[in-house]
Amino acid sequence: MLACRCYRRLIAAASGSVPSCKKFLVAHSHNPQRSCMSKRQRPTMPQAAASQAAAGEHKHTNRLAKEQSPYLLQHAHNPVEWYPWGEEAFEAARQQDKPIFLSVGYATCHWCHVMEHESFESEETAAIMNKHFINIKVDREERPDVDRVYMTFVQALTGGGGWPMSVWLTPGELKPFYGGTYYPGVDQYGMPSFPTILRRIAQLWSTKREDLEEQASTIMGQLEEFTSSPPASPGTAAAAAAAVDPKQLLAAVRGCAKSLMKGYDPKLGGFGGPPKFPRPSEINLLLRAATEQAAIGGKGGGKVGSMAGSKALSAQQLLQASLHSLQVMAAGGMYDQLGGGFHRYSVDEYWHVPHFEKMMYDNPQLALTYLDAFRITLAAQRQQQKAAAGGSSSSGAAGTIAAADAGAALVSPAAAAGSGAGAAGSSSSSSSSLAVEDDLLMDPRVYATVVRGVLDYTRR
Repeated sequence: MLACRCYRRLIAAASGSVPSCKKFLVAHSHNPQRSCMSKRQRPTMPQAAASQAAAGEHKHTNRLAKEQSPYLLQHAHNPVEWYPWGEEAFEAARQQDKPIFLSVGYATCHWCHVMEHESFESEETAAIMNKHFINIKVDREERPDVDRVYMTFVQALTGGGGWPMSVWLTPGELKPFYGGTYYPGVDQYGMPSFPTILRRIAQLWSTKREDLEEQASTIMGQLEEFTSSPPASPGTAAAAAAAVDPKQLLAAVRGCAKSLMKGYDPKLGGFGGPPKFPRPSEINLLLRAATEQAAIGGKGGGKVGSMAGSKALSAQQLLQASLHSLQVMAAGGMYDQLGGGFHRYSVDEYWHVPHFEKMMYDNPQLALTYLDAFRITLAAQRQQQKAAAGGSSSSGAAGTIAAADAGAALVSPAAAAGSGAGAAGSSSSSSSSLAVEDDLLMDPRVYATVVRGVLDYTRR
């Protein structure tokens, strides 16, 4: 695919000679034969925007008024002197010797519109941008190649990503030296305002430009090395995994689990404050850690609310955090009860108000996570039924499942079937079993319903 070729070539050229990087960037700027979105695919200019532009009803009009992307047209009348991605912007940056501010977003992005209203529509903020930077606006749906390259940088720099994406580039080689996502219009949420960031970067560019350029070259070199490494073959990856000391692996899982649990909300579920994201990979790791802890008989200590200070987290604590979070997510507004699937995140801490955007990279992972919860609770429910019937001993009101069964639930069905026989004899041992408290023993069918809803959404 062209987008993938664009990505590989742009990364490879970024740390090489300047001409090769420039040839690629310019060749893919506005050439309809080579653009990552063909002219036939591009959306046409909305009639309302066209009529307003023709009537001259706007105080400001910039170069984006000539574009076809609805997202770019939304910014056509900002006081910011926006350029589309292309040679005209690159040449202006070289001639004026200004760094480039690159803003990437898309038409349905909520925080893109918030940042536009707070910052790009502000005369004061626009004056700072126009004075110190050459400003480029990109629609990620029109130029996914540009978005992927600089999003890789932002993720490496900040540990996260998202849109709007804000990146500052050197004028000559288009190498990024600073970046982030959304910045508020004023200092708030513990974040510096966008004008504050602009003034600081402008000051550093004028006083420590060589340091910034050197930093940009170093980062791009590291990114090129990382992205150009060939993926390991299945055999090589398996051999590398087998060579890892199991004790080191267990220590790494425990360390990650303990770090994640510091942000766990024992009252409302989830991790961290609002906005709250589903984070399926983190819940998967907690389930894995619970299984490992139960297998070695680790009891840990401390209540759920004091997990951050406990030396060893118990399997029950880890399981409680996982199942509790999955339950409140499914019961809140983030889960689409009608259309299936989860929205991207909850705006509030109570999981009531969703951000109305569904992501395909979240929902398939969530389906697997809820499937694991279904298997765990179903097995625990069966153990309770056996205990009530006198088939096995039960301590208190909690149901138990063997740690080997829980571990099998986190892998493929084939692996789960293979481990079931060996685990049958260990269910009576409380030191090697994973307990599910009654208040968390939700009907397994609820988890199954969520899985079906997510799968229905992803198939459409």
